[in-house]
Amino acid sequence: MITSVRIVGAGLIGTSIGLALRSHGVHVDISDSDKSAEALAKDLARAEKLDNPEVIIVAVPVSKILDVLKTESALYPRSILMDVGSTKYELQVKVDELSDLRSQFVGTHPMAGREVSGPTAARNDLFAGRAWPIVKSTYTSSAALEKVKEVIGLCGATTYEMGAEEHDRAVSVLSHLPQILSSAMAGQLHGLSNDELVLSGQGLRDLTRLAASDKTMWIDILRSNRQFIIHALNSLGETLDTVLSALIEDDEKTLEKLLVVGKDQQQRISGKHGAQPRDYSFINVVVGDKPGQLGALFIECANVSVNVEDITLEHSPGQQTGLITLALSAKDADVLYHHLVKLNWQVHRA
Repeated sequence: MITSVRIVGAGLIGTSIGLALRSHGVHVDISDSDKSAEALAKDLARAEKLDNPEVIIVAVPVSKILDVLKTESALYPRSILMDVGSTKYELQVKVDELSDLRSQFVGTHPMAGREVSGPTAARNDLFAGRAWPIVKSTYTSSAALEKVKEVIGLCGATTYEMGAEEHDRAVSVLSHLPQILSSAMAGQLHGLSNDELVLSGQGLRDLTRLAASDKTMWIDILRSNRQFIIHALNSLGETLDTVLSALIEDDEKTLEKLLVVGKDQQQRISGKHGAQPRDYSFINVVVGDKPGQLGALFIECANVSVNVEDITLEHSPGQQTGLITLALSAKDADVLYHHLVKLNWQVHRA
């Protein structure tokens, strides 16, 4: 098992990795050019000075990764090196040209983050259940690959091996385009007064959440993957042009197709651990506004040995009832529904 890891970069990702590894007893060292961020990250992760770390994780802006890799490789020539940058192709091409470094390096990209940045936003469970792609080059040693997979496993993520170009093409749509759309949509709000903005619903908040992200980091990312992002934007532009024409011509069928295709594709978005989403059945349970209702419901779930995959709770202050929605397999949902009906719970199939 890995016992020591050095992290260069005390931002959200680097510090969160440090916290996750420390929770498994791994000795962690953290370094950053911003000494204030470094000091906070070290305190949070209970970091210590390491002379010969087994693995070095480079968690700096994309444009600075290569220089840091060269520096760290010179300081710790026996260490495995990995990065956590959002783009992989340009970096991998350059690393493959460095004979002293390429066999010890593995490019990776944790598909996790928050719209807030810095060590104050770090969480030890940030990567739990998330996909974490690994880009393996022809030069990558099996020893380096296994060490990196162990780090990712300790962070609670699931590894996926893919090519650098394949990765960058995928994230241009899955990650980079959403950031652009979120920022662009938030920018459209400039024409609305504060009185009008009070009408904002959760849909707008969800769509514009990413607009609060760190601009410096994202400029770096967008520039490094501009080839694939340009293609993604052209494709999106064609779709928006079609919608615009449909609205001008009052073309109901085209608008319906947009919404149907969008809903169908949304259902394909991966679930836990990057796996395909399961086809759950849902049960709605209405409960009174009194203590112990949620606990009592879970006791009944245990009594009939059903597994609850997910749960949502809707309840407003002052409301006399609350709504609990349980997600289960179709078989478990059927068992639980009939069990609760017999016990006179207020239960409804969704």
